[in-house]
Amino acid sequence: MNNEKHEQRIKEAEKAITAGSFLAQQGKYRQAYHFMAPAGWINDPNGLIYFQKKYHLFYQYNPYQAVWGSMHWGHAVSDDLLHWDHWPIALAPSESYDDHPEGGCFSGSAVEDNGELNLLYTAAVNTEYGSVQTQCLAVSTDGAKSFQKYDHNPVISALPAGISEDFRDPKVIRYQNFWYLVLGASSGSGARGGGDGCALLYQSSDLKKWEYRGVIARSDGKLGSMWECPDLFPLRDKWILLFSPMLCGEKKTIYLIGSMNFETACFLPEQQGELDFGPDYYAPASFLDPKGRRVLMAWANGWEWMPWHTGFGKTENEGWRGHLAIPRELRRLESGQLQFIPIQELETLRTKPKKYTAFTLPAGEVFEIQAGNGIQCELIFEISLKNTSAEYIHFNLRCGAAERVRITVNLLGKDLIWQKKESSGEITTICRPLYAEQNENFKMHIFMDTCSVEVLADNYRLAASGNVYFSADSNRIYIEAEGGEASFNNIYTYGLKSCQQN
Repeated sequence: MNNEKHEQRIKEAEKAITAGSFLAQQGKYRQAYHFMAPAGWINDPNGLIYFQKKYHLFYQYNPYQAVWGSMHWGHAVSDDLLHWDHWPIALAPSESYDDHPEGGCFSGSAVEDNGELNLLYTAAVNTEYGSVQTQCLAVSTDGAKSFQKYDHNPVISALPAGISEDFRDPKVIRYQNFWYLVLGASSGSGARGGGDGCALLYQSSDLKKWEYRGVIARSDGKLGSMWECPDLFPLRDKWILLFSPMLCGEKKTIYLIGSMNFETACFLPEQQGELDFGPDYYAPASFLDPKGRRVLMAWANGWEWMPWHTGFGKTENEGWRGHLAIPRELRRLESGQLQFIPIQELETLRTKPKKYTAFTLPAGEVFEIQAGNGIQCELIFEISLKNTSAEYIHFNLRCGAAERVRITVNLLGKDLIWQKKESSGEITTICRPLYAEQNENFKMHIFMDTCSVEVLADNYRLAASGNVYFSADSNRIYIEAEGGEASFNNIYTYGLKSCQQN
């Protein structure tokens, strides 16, 4: 294939990024240590991989505007998953199968084969007959500096029987001498028409010719109308299937734990859970790093069909929109639940450490916590539940005159509550049941940045992430106990340094 058009589209996009970066870099809501693009819009992380001694992150990107559209693949590399160098765009819409302002190069994955980096992605165009989504291949032979689209794209185009036009987000894995591709899909009337979400399996020996094997798992009317961004991998002695379901109420990131039979193309789920129940966490993607960790990254936002959606944030006028949540390591406990643990590299950003040693917080008393500047900071709370009589423990974050985030450990009702109150008076409240028992020590780990709050609670078995576009004056932190006293073993706080390149 003649890649001149593709190269020209990338050059045009890079010029737009350069032109837009000055405004974006001045934005008052720019994050300090979360991944962002230099300018424009981002959403799903794609193609996470460790390749030639570097972490490579690709992501859904509109370099021209801070709104969704004309999807490209941005590209960044890192030594530590925190400090990122922006490389040239990897994929730009340029061919008849992927060149459309309401389509483009949608999500996918990256794999190494014979020393070359291969990108599998969904090409999307709209026609008078509806959306056409096909699966395509691009290959780099120069160490991931540039990618050439395969001459015979698309490599998967035919819709299996009963599958709607929603047919996207390939995740490719290697297992027992074959490549397998897991694809998100919707059967019946489609994602917006009440269809049934499902995951499809394909098999290949060369990444170019793919054989359809079947539907490995489906919603059966319970887990949404479309499964976006599926992921499949082993963890300990089980297989994990992740996906982001559309139209599944408050549930937007699901994990299933079970067994996978590649010969029969069947995943048998045994347990189910959520990766993050907060309002702003979607399209997580994972990879196995050289340290043996299963690392997860996700887009820190959500779509308009979600019940709490009120927009994509206040940064469009700043020339940028979107960031990724902190990288988290996935672990599986013997009891079956997954844990979501912040990667150890985040500790290198710590500054201004402070420790509050064991103390008891009486009922009705409010205690202020100091953590860096109260905005870019980290907090770790260790609570002795057996010595706690409180019915509720409230953690009030980013407090200002009329706005705050409140995380409540509800020991009476046994749930965790994530609540955001904005200066407009609007309140968003979401809760999930706790796993913790009364005799446990309860750990809660919180990361805050300029416009985000991420909570990893219940000994890392629950996660809740949300965006906050608050005033810089909203930087106070308070804890309080209600209905009894709360016993804290320790509280650790830190400021967090910036990772961004200006």
